[in-house]
Amino acid sequence: MSDTVTVGLDLLGRRFTFSCPSEERDSLMAAARILDEKMRTIRDNSRVVDGERIALLAARNLTHDLMLKRVDNPLDMEARRRKRASVA
Repeated sequence: MSDTVTVGLDLLGRRFTFSCPSEERDSLMAAARILDEKMRTIRDNSRVVDGERIALLAARNLTHDLMLKRVDNPLDMEARRRKRASVA
């Protein structure tokens, strides 16, 4: 069983504290840096000022990016289905 550690993360200048397995600490910190960067980009390049809305937009964008990178992502599967249907 792994040890649990408490990690402090800064997102848009706000401090959040989470617990996680000690072996996941570094990857959680890296993920938080990516999220913070995405949130700052959204804040700086739009008129959105509400932190909760910025977080939701960042989560949506990161999830979309992840889906596009998956081998069998639903978007690729739908595109392939349409291509097969148009050829048939």
